[in-house]
Amino acid sequence: MIAADESKALRLVRWAQDAYAAYTQRDPGPLRRFIREQLRLTDRLGDRCQALALAIVEGLLDVADLSDSGALSKALCAYASTGVVLERDRTLKGRRIAYVGDFNP
Repeated sequence: MIAADESKALRLVRWAQDAYAAYTQRDPGPLRRFIREQLRLTDRLGDRCQALALAIVEGLLDVADLSDSGALSKALCAYASTGVVLERDRTLKGRRIAYVGDFNP
């Protein structure tokens, strides 16, 4: 049986994965909604989408602890806020990219 907190964390991860999948197809709407509705962050959504997408590509959701949805939510907020104030392209796996959809591993 899955605990309530684990179930909530699993739903959070699935929503983030689905939103990220849409984002890689150049549809930022679902990821923006996820950040606004689940993480309660409302400013600079474009930058937050990019920062969270990069964290997902780098494996954030693969190592997520599903037993603590609060900690997972905090981690997602932190990653969505990382680099938001930077006005430059980001680096992913040693390569500079302007948009996560441009990255081909």
